[in-house]
Amino acid sequence: MTQVHGGKPSSLPLVEVTSPLQSDEEYLSPLEEVMEIGEPPSRGVGPQSKYAFFKDPPSFQAALNDHGVTEGQEVTMSVKVRGQPKPMVYWLRDKGTLKTNGRFIVRETEDGTSEMIITSAQRSDAGLYTCKIINEYGTKQSECKLEVKASPAQEALAIIRDVQDVAVTAGESAMFECHMTGPLDVEVDWLSNGKLVQPALLNCKMTFNGKRWVGLDQGSPNLLSLQP
Repeated sequence: MTQVHGGKPSSLPLVEVTSPLQSDEEYLSPLEEVMEIGEPPSRGVGPQSKYAFFKDPPSFQAALNDHGVTEGQEVTMSVKVRGQPKPMVYWLRDKGTLKTNGRFIVRETEDGTSEMIITSAQRSDAGLYTCKIINEYGTKQSECKLEVKASPAQEALAIIRDVQDVAVTAGESAMFECHMTGPLDVEVDWLSNGKLVQPALLNCKMTFNGKRWVGLDQGSPNLLSLQP
């Protein structure tokens, strides 16, 4: 209430100044609007407190990505999810339930990431994979494609050109060649008179250019022949 004071009595009426009231609903924060207030389960006598339960529909913080691998390689599909209550995670292949056993492993890491691992991919594993997350407030899903390529055909291991006899004068160098097919990581041993040739112990060296093994005898009078 406001009064006007002065030297002379004022004939002005007394005036009340009031502020407009607003409802509590106008001040609710977004977080408060998704809270539910409920009573906790009763455990004996005594004063009861009210608990706030938060609703959070499931969502993906990190979704699936497409993969392309070669037969025999390992595949790891991963997602990171959020939601309250914590969403249940389901994995599907071509819209059908994925059986997680044998080569298919599902696990959750310490940071909350859900992973589906194929330990050794096969051509038949190719297809559409889905991760579905569900809680009582909703459902979300993420999809990706897996392509599995056939592994490169490997040539059979074989000698395609035999070692040829070499005639040299004592003290001269002799070079022996072995032409072969097969994987590049094959191990080749050379023998002299049935015994393993060790370049570190003999005056010789060996080289390989991807198709041809070469054994070079640098003047050893005792090295008469080499055989792969």
